[in-house]
Amino acid sequence: LFHKADEDNQADPSSIFIRGAAVARRLLAEDTPSYVLHGDLHHENIRHHPERGWLAIDPKGLYGDRAYDAANALCNPGTLPEIDPEPRQAVETSDDHADALDITRERLLSYVFAHACLS
Repeated sequence: LFHKADEDNQADPSSIFIRGAAVARRLLAEDTPSYVLHGDLHHENIRHHPERGWLAIDPKGLYGDRAYDAANALCNPGTLPEIDPEPRQAVETSDDHADALDITRERLLSYVFAHACLS
């Protein structure tokens, strides 16, 4: 993301990647607790096992702000047609995730924006 933003800064100063990189830099500079993260948490990497319950599979094993895992999951519902793509649903889902993580919706959506630019 940072490399793309640097390239775009020369060619297209209005690039969304420049804004995404600025948001990512701000988030990475903040002093927040770090946790072990899944690193690729999304709907297709969560499975239900009849005996073991819900499992997160295919972890990448990152360490950082737990809002990142939630942002990754929120960026990915388009692959599942049964998930409602309406903005109202996105706001409700963001609020649910933010509440569960005890962070603000704005912080979570900042991670969503930065992650979407990275992807």
